[in-house]
Amino acid sequence: MTSVNSPLGTDEASDLTNITSEAWQRGMQRNLDTAFNLTKVALPLIRKSESGRIIMISSVTGGVMAMANQPVYAAAKAAMIGLMRSIALDEAKYGVTCNAILPGWIETDTQSTHEKLQGLKTPLGRNGKPEEIAGLVGWLASNSSGYMTGQALVVDGGNSIKEERA
Repeated sequence: MTSVNSPLGTDEASDLTNITSEAWQRGMQRNLDTAFNLTKVALPLIRKSESGRIIMISSVTGGVMAMANQPVYAAAKAAMIGLMRSIALDEAKYGVTCNAILPGWIETDTQSTHEKLQGLKTPLGRNGKPEEIAGLVGWLASNSSGYMTGQALVVDGGNSIKEERA
């Protein structure tokens, strides 16, 4: 399952002192509560399958790295990783696995020019492709991934392991 993400509200992208409680709640609802609500509703059916898969799409932002002026997004995506791990432990007894994919710079219609340029600075020298994330989702949903649970899988072209930056 995935959180339903839409472009950030401009009042969510700022340092913490300029973010209203309403903007904080809106960002949490969009980026964390959707994963919670969807998983909670689907879980009874997933448990019945005896080999169910829950796949969350988080981000490298929050759980692995951070970006300036993104405390709402970073907090929500980091919390999603905690939610995923808790679900993984609780649902293992039903044969259900739960994992999260943490994408980095991925080419999408909503990617900004700045984000595109950042993707070119990864060790692989390019932005990721949506089909590269989809391929991992497919594998995680398959029987081949049945022994993997509670994992946060980073797909970022090596960006998060690059210590030296130009």
